Amino acid sequence: MKRTVVIDCLATAPRFIPTEVIRPEDHGEHGILSLSLKINTSVHNATYLHLAISTESEMITSDQELLGFRKKFGRIKGIADY
Repeated sequence: MKRTVVIDCLATAPRFIPTEVIRPEDHGEHGILSLSLKINTSVHNATYLHLAISTESEMITSDQELLGFRKKFGRIKGIADY
């Protein structure tokens, strides 16, 4: 079974994320800026969350703020989990 994983790392530049994934007008209230404002996090963190949500992928991170959203989004795993 193929599994898609989003890894939160500063080396991943937004230019490598397909524009159809990050354009807020294509995703209504689930756009990056809207998500950032809704859950009170940075646009940087919201970008990773939005990518994981919109591609139905698992996200792996060591960022404590992102790990705090585990219950809300359910697809976030800590690096320590592996």
